[in-house]
Amino acid sequence: MLELLTVSEAARILDLHEITIRRHIKEGRLRAVKVGRRIRIRRQDLEEFMEPVCSEQPAFKIGLPLRQPSKEDLDRRKALVQRILKRRAGMAPTEITTAELVKEGRREREARYVS
Repeated sequence: MLELLTVSEAARILDLHEITIRRHIKEGRLRAVKVGRRIRIRRQDLEEFMEPVCSEQPAFKIGLPLRQPSKEDLDRRKALVQRILKRRAGMAPTEITTAELVKEGRREREARYVS
């Protein structure tokens, strides 16, 4: 006998929220059928959905080469970090909180649309 599961049953099995299950269905990752106005998921489709997509082994164990960064890459990255830290050191802390900044932005946006 074909076993059909509800969205809430599938969510319970996968330990996900019902909305997440519905998103997977909508995006075509999880197959489902409509029975009347209700959505049902075949147990077989749910089990296929749960199968791993990639192997559990790290890249170096399955033969994929891991590229070590070159000296130029490392130097470029170090220079970038130094520029970021230098710029950050030159910045003064603001006297306004994030909440106040958001409120100010909303007021400016509203003022633009009112006039």
